[in-house]
Amino acid sequence: MSEARPSPWPAAEAPEADGLHDAPIIWRSDMPRAVFSGIMAVILAGLALGLGFSAAVTPFAAMSVIARIATFVVLFALFLLCAGLAQYVWRNARGFWKGWVAADAEGIAYHLPRDRSLVHRPPAAEGRYAWATVDRLETRLEGYRSQLMAMVQRTYWLVPREGTKLLLFEDRALDTPYAIRRGEDAFAKLAQIGAVPMVEAAMVEGRGGLLGAWFTAPPADDAPALGPDGERSLWRRAGMTGRLAGLALLVVLVAMALSKLL
Repeated sequence: MSEARPSPWPAAEAPEADGLHDAPIIWRSDMPRAVFSGIMAVILAGLALGLGFSAAVTPFAAMSVIARIATFVVLFALFLLCAGLAQYVWRNARGFWKGWVAADAEGIAYHLPRDRSLVHRPPAAEGRYAWATVDRLETRLEGYRSQLMAMVQRTYWLVPREGTKLLLFEDRALDTPYAIRRGEDAFAKLAQIGAVPMVEAAMVEGRGGLLGAWFTAPPADDAPALGPDGERSLWRRAGMTGRLAGLALLVVLVAMALSKLL
């Protein structure tokens, strides 16, 4: 089900291989990343099951009551963490699965999966717009602080003259070694092909939730701009978060070791 209104073009599908009206597809989701994320989600789910089983048998282990309680608490916490990460990584895989945006001089067509954003919750969308029905293409930076961490994303939107605006894709983890930057060039090309305005909105901040993964919320359309000081602070924290991201891998490795030993 599409979240956007179809254009009045003649009914015709946009072939995934060749694009709309034989034009190349301007943007395509990262299928290798989708496969890798899916594999990681399965591994994390298996690890969570192992930790859950270990936590379940801990009360019957041959150790003191205090040691059993402490071990159970640690294993159960790691179980919740790995289960949550598995769900989060699976969402990431689903968001990268078989999405594309194609365009020619007449209009734009798209096939977009759900979960194509880490924070926004857009449904799957498939449809098309004639450029005459498009008001503008809009992009903005969005920051999210959580605990001592932060992340910055750039979202890319199609804003129709009538109806709800459509999230096309986003760049993630900006200013970190793990940045995904695949939208900027494609977005500029779409604006050029369609001869529609491309607007850069001011940087805003949403709710970072827990570790930037759970209980997050996107900024409102009319959220106030951060301003220079707020932007500098958020970029600085996002860079620090990227450098410390290896700690998450360490936690997973510790969890794997504990599940083997206990």
